[in-house]
Amino acid sequence: MGPLIPISAGAALNNPALRALVSRKTSADVQGGALGLSASFDSLARFLGPATAGVLYKSAGIASPYWTAGVVMAAAFLFALSQKSRMAAPPEIVSSDIPSAAGTQIDSHTQPLESPR
Repeated sequence: MGPLIPISAGAALNNPALRALVSRKTSADVQGGALGLSASFDSLARFLGPATAGVLYKSAGIASPYWTAGVVMAAAFLFALSQKSRMAAPPEIVSSDIPSAAGTQIDSHTQPLESPR
């Protein structure tokens, strides 16, 4: 039971952050598909990871699942570094583009909109 606590805490912190990153890095018209694909790969990894580790443990020894996981994580890290230049910064939010509490939106180039009655 002890190891489940840090694993659960890590998943609780990682999963919402990962979904938010996928959401922010995709356009609005493909967000649903991208989030679904992300969740699908997450589920696939939850199945294939333990199954592969079990086969490696049985065939190559007790340390082989850990070494394999380390190599896969190093490859993923290097891939992420190679893609860093392709990642665009999120757009800046300008306070004048945010709707006010009264239901009006103030833009620096136009007059305030009428409040709905």
